[in-house]
Amino acid sequence: MRDRLSVIVFTVFVAVCLLGCGVIYVFSPDHDVSLSKNPDGSVTFEIDGILPESYAYMVLEDVHVYDSIYYYSDGNYPVMDDRSQYEVDLLFDTLDRMMDSRGYASFEKVDATELSNVMSDTSLAHSTVIIVPSGALPDTVQAGNTHSKLDTWLSAGGSMYWMGGNPCRYYSTHSGIMESDHGLFDDSLFNTKRSDKGATECSPIASEFGFAYSAIDDAISIDAPNSKVIGLYNDEFSSLSEITLSSGGTVYLFGGGPASISFEQTSAFADMLVCGVTGDTVVKEKVYGQKGYGDLRSTIHPIMSGDLLFLRVGSPNTDYGAVILL
Repeated sequence: MRDRLSVIVFTVFVAVCLLGCGVIYVFSPDHDVSLSKNPDGSVTFEIDGILPESYAYMVLEDVHVYDSIYYYSDGNYPVMDDRSQYEVDLLFDTLDRMMDSRGYASFEKVDATELSNVMSDTSLAHSTVIIVPSGALPDTVQAGNTHSKLDTWLSAGGSMYWMGGNPCRYYSTHSGIMESDHGLFDDSLFNTKRSDKGATECSPIASEFGFAYSAIDDAISIDAPNSKVIGLYNDEFSSLSEITLSSGGTVYLFGGGPASISFEQTSAFADMLVCGVTGDTVVKEKVYGQKGYGDLRSTIHPIMSGDLLFLRVGSPNTDYGAVILL
């Protein structure tokens, strides 16, 4: 009887210890990741952690890494009817955690006044991207058919991610959503028929990042001038397209609002943001590995100057990583 009791006590003790490790690992991971460039052009990476984890690194060329990424959200201004302020803020909270875990510290939410201030400083436009999930810009940067502040900022080399529909077709005031005569692009280029035909083909860069985002309800045509497909697509529309403006700026168009992007797709989007993925980005190399118990230190062969190395560890639920631009 005494031996049996000892076995039970020992079993409970082991179970509690294992549960404790699991809780520490999942919710408060005791790990870190770092990248450092060596004199010979090689890169050393270190992954600190208690338990085994999978990892992957990619070498990319033709990227545009941003010094600052701003996410527009202002509860004092209404959003389009097909989305809610809760969805807008929920996406920010998710992205904010993911960007932080990837070592990107310059991801920030801005309200209508702060957005206007960002766009007023055109000297930083080329190194800045703005994410607009609300479906409408505030009247601090767009008044009726006039969106000169946005136009000037884009002309200076700014970039913008727009979620669903034609940018600037509608704008937001304290009293409601207003319609303008036109948006940045021709209305005829956008999917408004809500057909059952889905986006099933995957662009090369979406495949590399596991970006399975397929919403095309408000997507732009794959035949739009100066456009490149980044997401999934069919023979008409793409779930994420890059449009290079003749003025010099770049607009990235999602085919749906903030509620249409899943947790896993948001994780892949965060990877693409920190890497500065564009329509020209190419993954030159992708390597998978497995870390055992304890820390891992390894060196990657010399990387060409101008290329980017992205190291990602874990699953979408526990992932973290680091980026270094050579």
